[in-house]
Amino acid sequence: MNKLYFISKLLNRNINLFIIIVAVFILLANLFMLNENYFIACVIYIFITALSLFRIRISSIELDKSQIPIPSNGEVITIKKTFFYDGQFRSFINTTDPSRKPNFYTIKKDEEWTIFSIVEEKDDWIIFIKDKHNDQIAIRYFESRKYWETKSDRRADRLKQLGI
Repeated sequence: MNKLYFISKLLNRNINLFIIIVAVFILLANLFMLNENYFIACVIYIFITALSLFRIRISSIELDKSQIPIPSNGEVITIKKTFFYDGQFRSFINTTDPSRKPNFYTIKKDEEWTIFSIVEEKDDWIIFIKDKHNDQIAIRYFESRKYWETKSDRRADRLKQLGI
């Protein structure tokens, strides 16, 4: 169910892309009708209708938070990929822009941070973390989850590799 929720969220964020896709299919159907290929045009119209009904159907799906493994307070996380923080999570910052230079943290790979608070929101969690120097940042779970892992996740992966 969560996959359908994320598809719905993606379509809601990229509504212009959805409209362009539907417009291209309508144009294709009309071109097939001009060439007297009515069967293919009808199939395309049925596909457009099904796509629209699918989007309406999945727009009411709620996120099932019980299926998502959220770390707990006090847990240590290790950074898997370098990312940036300028008040919010950034996977990339243009460092050649002189106005940005003093205004962001670089969170480097293999650094360890400790979770000291987690705030639950409707569609996400805000995770407050601090490093050994007590620098504190707040990141959202879904936008940053591929950039870090908990020590217990690493331990479970190693045990899985060993076959235990």
